[in-house]
Amino acid sequence: QDLRPRETLKLAGVRFSTSFEPSAAIGGDYFDILRIDDEAIAVVIADVAGHGLPAGLRMAMLKAALRILVENGETPRITLSRLGDLVRSERRTFVTATLARFEPADGRLQLINAGHPPCYRVHEAGVEEILLPSPPLGLLGQAFGERELRLAAGEAVVWLSDGLIEARNAAGEPFGYDRVAAALVGPASPPEAVRDRLLTAVHAFAGGVPAEDDQTVVVLGYRPESMPKSS
Repeated sequence: QDLRPRETLKLAGVRFSTSFEPSAAIGGDYFDILRIDDEAIAVVIADVAGHGLPAGLRMAMLKAALRILVENGETPRITLSRLGDLVRSERRTFVTATLARFEPADGRLQLINAGHPPCYRVHEAGVEEILLPSPPLGLLGQAFGERELRLAAGEAVVWLSDGLIEARNAAGEPFGYDRVAAALVGPASPPEAVRDRLLTAVHAFAGGVPAEDDQTVVVLGYRPESMPKSS
């Protein structure tokens, strides 16, 4: 619990809704929302291979390094690259991660991915899966998946861990990517509604079957109308 943000970052034009459900006393999922400067924020979601104390200690190490890199103003690419160097120093360890930089003033969103599941853009026309294929942190010759886009007012972005995608029902069938996208269809605001649609669908599908992996979701809602007007 101490690895989670103690309070949701408050920034004009942006609203967050999150959920973290560990499958064990010490899980391997991690997410954070960090202020870069007065114009941008960073959103990160990551998953360390394994569970228990070793995974928790590695995630604590990554959190400390990530905060230092973000506060020093490093770009998302350099940040993930240096985190990859750190992960490689820990033998037999792999970490999937997505790091985003968002600028509320113009809706600019930079995404860089290292082996993590896709994120989703929710808007009036439907749901867009943003898939950025890439290997996890910890491998030599790191190659990241990258994309830049601009959010429109009222849109939302959803990041999640594979524990939701791989949630199984009594028959052993996984929830899967298609059901994730279908569950997210609907109004993009407020972000709590987007989060709850997904969690409700996953829990209903599982039908009481205990989760085998941590389940994490982060929803960013873009509301530029709430930003102060410049004079």
